[in-house]
Amino acid sequence: MSTFISPLAIAASPANPAPQFGPGSRYYGVGISSYTAPDGTSHAFLQRRFLPDPASMQVLQQIQVTDPSQRLDNLAAAVLGDPLQYWRICDANWVLQPAGLMQAGQTVGIAGVPGA
Repeated sequence: MSTFISPLAIAASPANPAPQFGPGSRYYGVGISSYTAPDGTSHAFLQRRFLPDPASMQVLQQIQVTDPSQRLDNLAAAVLGDPLQYWRICDANWVLQPAGLMQAGQTVGIAGVPGA
């Protein structure tokens, strides 16, 4: 029988109390908490991340989705220079599920980083 060890638990070990998420990560600045189970084991977890208010972001441009085969990661790569930054586009449009964002005829806002 094997024991599953969460990568977050390894990252948040006593030697490293907080994993390092870089400024390009959606989890940058999100705190870490722990839960002690009834059996005494401790489990680390990320605190909840709330979507920022789109009104706090400066809209850099609006893009009209014309082709239903357009992908959000490709849009992020073209506009933001990194496909892994697709989550910034989701945040700017207050979208939790990226699949619903790239529908033909939809206008997608591209915004800067809140507070930047």
